[in-house]
Amino acid sequence: MRRIRASPLDVLEVAYRQDLSDDDWVAAVLTATRDCFEMPTVGAAGYIVDGTIDVATGCRIPRTFRALTTLGDVHRIGSARQFLDLCRQTPATAQQAVWFSGTVATLASAHLEMLPGAAPGDLRRSPIWQASWSDAVADAVTLLGHDGGLGTMGVVLATPGTSALPARERKLWSRVMAHVGAALRVRRDRDRRVDAVLSRRGHVEHTALRRQQLANLRSGYAAHESARHLRASPERALELWQGLCDGQWSLLDSIDRDGKAFVLAVRNSPGSEVGLPTTHRQRAALALASLGYGNKQIGYALGLREGAVAMLLRRAKASLGVRSRTDLVRAFKRGLIGKESP
Repeated sequence: MRRIRASPLDVLEVAYRQDLSDDDWVAAVLTATRDCFEMPTVGAAGYIVDGTIDVATGCRIPRTFRALTTLGDVHRIGSARQFLDLCRQTPATAQQAVWFSGTVATLASAHLEMLPGAAPGDLRRSPIWQASWSDAVADAVTLLGHDGGLGTMGVVLATPGTSALPARERKLWSRVMAHVGAALRVRRDRDRRVDAVLSRRGHVEHTALRRQQLANLRSGYAAHESARHLRASPERALELWQGLCDGQWSLLDSIDRDGKAFVLAVRNSPGSEVGLPTTHRQRAALALASLGYGNKQIGYALGLREGAVAMLLRRAKASLGVRSRTDLVRAFKRGLIGKESP
């Protein structure tokens, strides 16, 4: 594994900040991510992209670019519209491979190799690649943070050569990007519900939660604070600092007008906007399953045990009257289509 100059925890600290505009947030996440790698880079790009479901293919197609920030002078896309037009030229199989994939930390060439008949040399001949990067770029590390619906925050680190991304590093950055996706979800929920206010020492200042919920939240907060002090061991820190507390809450730092620091427990489950006859936890698990996440990845993103995720998906099958995971995913995608219908 390559040596890491800065800790991935720096990315998490930036990702959960709420005092930045979207453009500044993308730039901050991009810079913090780039500074974690010692590998040579010749440029970097960060973006927020929204999508839509193509009814014919069931694939997630990019629809809008919310922000675009580049570091380095190799980025050549003239406009967001040009990028979206290029994305739409990509075959449906490629859309399926990239946008509905649990592989959220990989190489650009590895994404291409998901396609039938693709050869390693095809990367530079891709229209998107030719429009996006100069001849100095041979490959790129791509990191995707899905919000659990149709939104993604992406980081692309362009490299002058191609090298394997070790499994350990893929796991680490998949977990980091699970947090980035959760943070993106919080940013989009302007009316987010705050269920508890804690002091920096973990004392409850205000809450309407039941006793067991509050105990689970306190436990999650304790793990979150322990993780912040483990910068020398990012893998262990990320094991503790899971995506949500008890499948429901993100923890956000907040400063009141008197300068006193608090922590807000904000309700932030993915998939809550999709109307299905399931519980909010079942929809959250289903939202991530629809992105190709395995049960272990879902458990990390939701702060739940892997067995609890399996149970949630079984109950969702019963609620929707389906037998397979594939049918569950189709039901969720139909719900996304319905959400977008006028």
